[in-house]
Amino acid sequence: MLEIKESKVRIKLMICFAAVSACAFGQSMDEHAENSRYLRLTAGIQHTHIEKKIEGKSAGLSVAGWALDADYWFTSHLAMGFTGDILLENIVSQPEGLEKREKLEKNYPISIVPTVYYQPVHHISLLAGYGFELSREKDLRLFRTGAEYGIELARSWEVGFSILYDVKPHTHDSFSLGLGLSRQIRIGHHGKH
Repeated sequence: MLEIKESKVRIKLMICFAAVSACAFGQSMDEHAENSRYLRLTAGIQHTHIEKKIEGKSAGLSVAGWALDADYWFTSHLAMGFTGDILLENIVSQPEGLEKREKLEKNYPISIVPTVYYQPVHHISLLAGYGFELSREKDLRLFRTGAEYGIELARSWEVGFSILYDVKPHTHDSFSLGLGLSRQIRIGHHGKH
């Protein structure tokens, strides 16, 4: 019963995040904002906390991982891209619907998520995406939400901090903290109109 209530709360939080994101995308962009386009490539490390169930009991697992992201910024506020990561450990959980003695083991799962970014203020980006966690044993769907904070280091370089939350229906959710180094590659520059 408690699990159903927790799932409903998570779904409501995802709907609220989606609604806020939709409102933000619907707002008109500042006409005087810089409209430069660039590709941003990021490599990073992350620490992921996985809440999982084994034999009906909740247990937490902390896992290290690597992250690789690529995103294309259409404006100073909007981007689309991919977030990807690999967890550096085997994960054992018991998805809903399986017998108590059946467990799902995933060896070094890789997540690939097409993502939309919105930057409401300088340095802070919100992101959301729907993708997959892939492993030899079983592929899982996931919905990813998160936020990033970036600090410019030198021309076209940035260090960033990220917080991500992955919802994987009927299995386990995860929460990640990351640190990455990004390189911006200018595609074209369109000055102020």
